[in-house]
Amino acid sequence: METEHQRAFLQLLRARRSTLTPPEVGLPQRPRRRGIQVEGLLQVEVDLAIGPPHGIGTYQKIESGAKNPSASLLRKIAQVLQFKESEYSWAHKHLYEMTPVVPLYPDAHLSIPATYQDKLNGQQHPSYVQNWRWEPIYYNEAFVKLFPSGQVPGCMAEWWLTSREARDPEFGALLHWEQRWAAPLVAQFRASLHGHPEDPVLRRIERLALQDEVVRELYERGQRPYLHPDGDRRPMRYDRKVGYAQLLFTDIRSVPGATEMCFVFEPDESALAA
Repeated sequence: METEHQRAFLQLLRARRSTLTPPEVGLPQRPRRRGIQVEGLLQVEVDLAIGPPHGIGTYQKIESGAKNPSASLLRKIAQVLQFKESEYSWAHKHLYEMTPVVPLYPDAHLSIPATYQDKLNGQQHPSYVQNWRWEPIYYNEAFVKLFPSGQVPGCMAEWWLTSREARDPEFGALLHWEQRWAAPLVAQFRASLHGHPEDPVLRRIERLALQDEVVRELYERGQRPYLHPDGDRRPMRYDRKVGYAQLLFTDIRSVPGATEMCFVFEPDESALAA
């Protein structure tokens, strides 16, 4: 018996197939004939666009609900039918109970809609939006005050893990970096690298970070999975004050791998001894 999610998945396949033409998926245009014209792709044309080793009739079985695709076949179908990234992520999670490790369009995730800047401008707390490479794309004025230099780094992972501006006990923004920040940051970075193992930017940061003894020890020891810091309360130095920041972390579902971070900072001198 079909579940609600299965019906939604099959409807998505049919809807996407109905909007495309053969040339849009790399096939020749069908010759025009008298009578009613078929709109969209034929099921067999989806098979042809997917190509070997999947034979003719494979897609029909999937769209009819007779079988579920493998993860690799789902990816090919999503590419042929030009799924949105959010649609691919939803289908993958429904079929395999996990979000895809590799995005459907990896390079597209380096850009984030500019409307997020408007959203950040309306927030009083330091906030920023980054892509899966940890590159801050948008941020508000309050976020700039996090950095003693007044310069927002090009990559937050590199800053969190290696910068003196972040780690220094005397003036760094992250109080008690080794005790309160290092382990979850290393675990979070390793999760990012697992999702993009061939990315040269993340690999460069890995090499740089592993030159540090604390990071290297945590890296080699391994940590339990840690995906995000949402809700964590950690000691910080912000705008020449010390205190605690509650970290609010949100995934941007329309751009998988992109995240929004907000620091709700409260001055508290006891943070120096935390």
